[in-house]
Amino acid sequence: MTVIAVNDARSPLAQRIAGLMILGFAVLALVVGVYREIRAGALVAPEAEAAQGVVVRYLHGDKRCSTCEEIEARTEALLRSAFAPEIEDRKLTFVATNYDRPENRHYLADYDLAFGSVVVEARDGGFVKVDEVWDFVMEDSDAMERCLERKIRAVLETEP
Repeated sequence: MTVIAVNDARSPLAQRIAGLMILGFAVLALVVGVYREIRAGALVAPEAEAAQGVVVRYLHGDKRCSTCEEIEARTEALLRSAFAPEIEDRKLTFVATNYDRPENRHYLADYDLAFGSVVVEARDGGFVKVDEVWDFVMEDSDAMERCLERKIRAVLETEP
């Protein structure tokens, strides 16, 4: 009686399966790495591209609570709904920036940040910090959106 070992390491089928499993793991690791970079804010609009108009910058750290994520999501949703023409014309850009990354740490001093916030940056270097988002985010999302929209429109009106 002859026994054929399917899991024999020398078997071509076993080698092929092992190779495909390693390849699959490598692809999965790559996808997870890219996803984490995107969530960390590393793959957002380049600064040179964003500098063509007003920048609404959501600043956050490595560790983010659900409220931080809610502020970012609501800010981005507001921009997409209330400022679609300005985004289309590149007069307005949304950028999520992780201030815990070495290249972004200067934002903590630039904007006197103690925690995450939304900052509206004008092309002339002026800015408006919108810390009020923390007052409204969980209790009155409409008030948060009105506050943000009012401050963004005020900066847009100063632009040429």
